[in-house]
Amino acid sequence: MHDVAIIGAGLVGCSTAYALLEHDPGLDVVILEKEYHLGQHQSGRNSGVLQPGYGAGLSERESTVRTEGVERASAFCRQHDIQLQESGATIVATTDQEAERLGKIEESASSAGISVERLDTTGIQEYEPHAAGTAGLFVPNERVVDSQQYLHELAKQCKNIGGILQKGTEVEQIDDTGSAVRLQTSVGTISAQTVLNSAGLHACRLAHEFGLAQDVSVVPFRCQYYELTPSSSELCRSLLYPTPNPSSPSPGVKFVRRPDGTVILGPTVSPALGYESYESTFDSPQIRQIASNAGFWKFLASAGTLRMAKQELSKTYRPTTFLEEARKLIPTLDEEDLVKSFVAVALRLLTRDGEMASSELDVRTTKRTVHVLNPMSAGVTVSLPLGDYLADHILERL
Repeated sequence: MHDVAIIGAGLVGCSTAYALLEHDPGLDVVILEKEYHLGQHQSGRNSGVLQPGYGAGLSERESTVRTEGVERASAFCRQHDIQLQESGATIVATTDQEAERLGKIEESASSAGISVERLDTTGIQEYEPHAAGTAGLFVPNERVVDSQQYLHELAKQCKNIGGILQKGTEVEQIDDTGSAVRLQTSVGTISAQTVLNSAGLHACRLAHEFGLAQDVSVVPFRCQYYELTPSSSELCRSLLYPTPNPSSPSPGVKFVRRPDGTVILGPTVSPALGYESYESTFDSPQIRQIASNAGFWKFLASAGTLRMAKQELSKTYRPTTFLEEARKLIPTLDEEDLVKSFVAVALRLLTRDGEMASSELDVRTTKRTVHVLNPMSAGVTVSLPLGDYLADHILERL
């Protein structure tokens, strides 16, 4: 019997295993991953941005964790020769209303101890010569990591310390026998004293087997990213964002220069036809599971969802709409400058009333299990502090 079994070898699972083994290399920790290759889902399909804790709507705890996470992830990358882009982020305003909101972001950053530089039009173009804007903020400590390299190195370090990584092992059912937790998997039964459920989009389903999290359900969203062609990649030097609008459900189009020089932008957001629906396919059992929740239908019928659908579906299925949005930041952008990049599927938790649950960390526990329903929205950024936090929960149960 293992001391700890971790379901899911993504960022949450591997960072927690790393924290546990750093604390006690003698622990018997097994990480169970249903895929044969790491990073096939959320942990490998993301922008890789390391964003410190500024911006409206962040709690003090989340702000602190993000800022700490940026520095710790950056140090981990430097220690293990992982590609890291350290050129900062430029947030631009193109209207007076956006400039006013930019001032509030500056206040938020200042109160959190995060260094930012206020920019005028000339200042913006010093950092991003092709960007349009009447005002801006430069955030020097915002960075980008190769999330695949980062995840693989975390897993490697876990194995070096003594952890076990078992791929091709899908957990189908969890039972608490009273003296241990028994996992029914695709390759047989595995027992552990304590279990961490960090199964991403599948975590909620496994938590429901324990009678937990009956107040929430998961709804998946398909996120399509684009990238600039190699000949146009110099249009963006680093990270370039629009000023966020808290009253709009649309995140806007963001530009991210990755460590390999590729510039991705997006995403567009639309309902996903399954938890792992990256192409135009759908998973009938998962769709039935999603649709069986009354909160899902209330969510679809809400005014906020209808506004989001109007904005985001147009960007998803009409490339000219996406281009128009992107041109607000870089006016010289042409349709020929864009090609489709990767697709991600992001989770959001819904309440029974059809409301989006908070993006704050949501962890549910029993005597022998810890279930991560929502690991905060900034997965790569918070990975190491979150791993420490979850490791403490697990150590209390050993």
